[in-house]
Amino acid sequence: MARSCPISTSFIIIIVLSHFTSSIGLRPWPDVLPNELQSLDIASRLRVDPDATRMASRDFGKLVHPPNPAAVLYPSSIEDIASLVKFSYNRSFPFSIAARGQGHSLRGQAMAPHGVVVEMRSLNNCSRGSGIRVTKNPISGSYADAGGEQLWIDVLQATLKHGLAPVSWTDYLYLTIGGTLSNAGISGQTFRHGPQISNVYEMDVLTAARGQGHSLRGQAMASHGVVVEMRSLNNCSCGSGIRVTKNPIWGSYADVGGEQQWIDVLQATLKHGLAPVSWTDYLYLTIGGTLSNAGISGQTFRHGPQISNVYEMDVLTGKGELVTCSKDTNSELFFAVLGGLGQFGIIIRARIALKPAPKRVKWIQMLYDDFSTFSRDQEHLISINGLDYLEGSLLMQNSSPNNWRSSFSPSEYPRISSLISKNGIIYCLEVVKYYDELTSHTVDEELQELLKGLNFLPGFVFTKDVSLVDFLNRVHSEELNLQAKGLWDVPHPWLNLFVPGSRISDFNSGVFRDILPKINQTTGTFLVYPVIRNKWDDRTSAVIPDEDIFYTVGLLHSSGADDWEPLENQNKEILQFCDKAGIKIKRYLSRYTTKEDWMNHFGPKWRTFEDRKAQFDPKLILSPGQQIFNSI
Repeated sequence: MARSCPISTSFIIIIVLSHFTSSIGLRPWPDVLPNELQSLDIASRLRVDPDATRMASRDFGKLVHPPNPAAVLYPSSIEDIASLVKFSYNRSFPFSIAARGQGHSLRGQAMAPHGVVVEMRSLNNCSRGSGIRVTKNPISGSYADAGGEQLWIDVLQATLKHGLAPVSWTDYLYLTIGGTLSNAGISGQTFRHGPQISNVYEMDVLTAARGQGHSLRGQAMASHGVVVEMRSLNNCSCGSGIRVTKNPIWGSYADVGGEQQWIDVLQATLKHGLAPVSWTDYLYLTIGGTLSNAGISGQTFRHGPQISNVYEMDVLTGKGELVTCSKDTNSELFFAVLGGLGQFGIIIRARIALKPAPKRVKWIQMLYDDFSTFSRDQEHLISINGLDYLEGSLLMQNSSPNNWRSSFSPSEYPRISSLISKNGIIYCLEVVKYYDELTSHTVDEELQELLKGLNFLPGFVFTKDVSLVDFLNRVHSEELNLQAKGLWDVPHPWLNLFVPGSRISDFNSGVFRDILPKINQTTGTFLVYPVIRNKWDDRTSAVIPDEDIFYTVGLLHSSGADDWEPLENQNKEILQFCDKAGIKIKRYLSRYTTKEDWMNHFGPKWRTFEDRKAQFDPKLILSPGQQIFNSI
């Protein structure tokens, strides 16, 4: 017994030291970060070990390899991120900070060499604020969405910040919402407003839940069953970080954490019979990531990009200030952040517009051998506004057959291969019409009318009928296939462009017909489809051509680890061709390396962009990987 104390003591010391060493990342504190950072509450959530910093210096493109960040923050709350930004902002020599979602940038845009990367996905594993969300609505009434685990004292404090409060109370406020509503909730206001249970609009309900344990005779117990400890919701993610609000007067919406993925938004909103209207082709991207660019896909011609479908945001600026903004409130920040490449703030929450969700889609593909006919039919279809999705793509002789085979039935492979061999390039027009039970008997007739008069190749039209989820998540199926073959986690020397509609024929001749075929075999998808300028809000930071109709061109190459440079050189050749031909393209998802190039990119928007940077991130802390105001 006498020897047990030293053993226990040394055991405790080992644990404490192990915890301390793991929190600082098993390596000395980096010289580029101030030592005072270690004294903040967030120090235990900062990692400086090589595993963390190496991971944060990788992205989907795998084309650039800048120095690693000095540290990676795994935030447990929004306040953690604010604390980091404020600390940097208040330093004489601030360090750079970049928010990282899925790491789906192509050329290091979400990196922070020698700075700190914020791993936004970590917010999925932590509490989102206080679990109380207040909504002001002068038309249909203001309300608070409060977790059943919350105390009434917390509701009081949260609502008073907005000049609001519930009308019915209990005398003692340290009771949970779920507990009092399971009884009645009475006090001296009951004669006027009724009990608390008379003042509830809507609830999400589970079974046998325990709040503060304030019942008297076991009412919150579940003998031989399971008790849900509601208070633990304060220490974890409140659901998925997605809250759906149905409002028949001024529209339904979802409040979504910037760290959430679009696939999660789809799944959460469909439970309410709703869905966003504008998507990206690939859904495993974060809300904050796509809204910092634009967010485009085949729905853009009709609903605009994703940045045109946001009502409101909470943004953490480069000064460390958490600001709620919309078109009407703090609008300068709102429009700056949308398409702003992460330069003005970190998107903490976005309020996304929702519409009733269809159940299924009719998915049609049509083949063309003439580009003029192909583009003319595309522009006709987006002008009549009857379809829900439209994209075009190239099927090329020098491309791997695997680039297109997954889109067609195996029985059609020989015919399509023969057509491609004969022409060198075939153009595929892809359209979708949504439908549900009410329109299932008319959708085929509507489609027939919409597609009447198109000039696709006779006999080369293909129809599929799939669920909405299967259609929207179509790229994920291909991702799983490529992952199984080891072909997903490879370099992606992509080139994404917006091409003026008046010059798309010249682009076809010079790029699709001349430059692209020079490489013997390519792997990847080549997209080309039109969108409409008036669906974009020019007040945002996004940059597009100055024509009513312009084309999205996506040359989405994949390559081996050692043979991506020829494709990058081909991309440079394409850009040089456009420059010499006077085709005034705008690059999308790209990164320039000089301030002069960025000034040319933004054109007349540059002065506004620069002024907004000075207003919201004057010390140039955020998103240095874009190399707009910071050189690396």
